[in-house]
Amino acid sequence: KPAVTLHEIKPRSLYPKWAGDLLNSIPVCAECHDLIHTNRAGYEAELYEKRDKRIAEMRKGAGGYD
Repeated sequence: KPAVTLHEIKPRSLYPKWAGDLLNSIPVCAECHDLIHTNRAGYEAELYEKRDKRIAEMRKGAGGYD
């Protein structure tokens, strides 16, 4: 499913200094975003891992763009 929203991994209400920081974000589809908010506990590490994997894939696809 296409990503339609940018989810903040660390909530801005608890971590205001991370608000708007792309390193604290991951693009997700609406269904996944709802699931994350319903079952927030335990997702943080997995979301950072997926975000890092997507960044690596984008860099590889862009010829090593950094």
